[in-house]
Amino acid sequence: MVPESLRTVFSMPRENVRQHTGPGAICAVTWRREDDTAAMRVSDDGHGVSPGNAARISDRFFTTAREGGGTGLGLAIARGHVEAAGGTLRLLDSPRGAVLEIRLRTN
Repeated sequence: MVPESLRTVFSMPRENVRQHTGPGAICAVTWRREDDTAAMRVSDDGHGVSPGNAARISDRFFTTAREGGGTGLGLAIARGHVEAAGGTLRLLDSPRGAVLEIRLRTN
């Protein structure tokens, strides 16, 4: 994956947290390597994603933050870059807030 694509992929989940959790929210970014895969998780302590919206969060033009400037393109663009590189971007189940995981092959 080219550096500009990586910057996009890594910045969009954090921007999503900023738009959806509000002031005072905590965002954590963690990394780990598993065999030939790097996994990045972006988690927050916000209100999470409703079950009705969970399957749609990376769909183009889907947003619950339109009035706050959201376009519904950030996670769709990030997912496109990740999938073009053979990786995955998905929302994980979480007891609190939201957890987005990005997995990319390292070789």
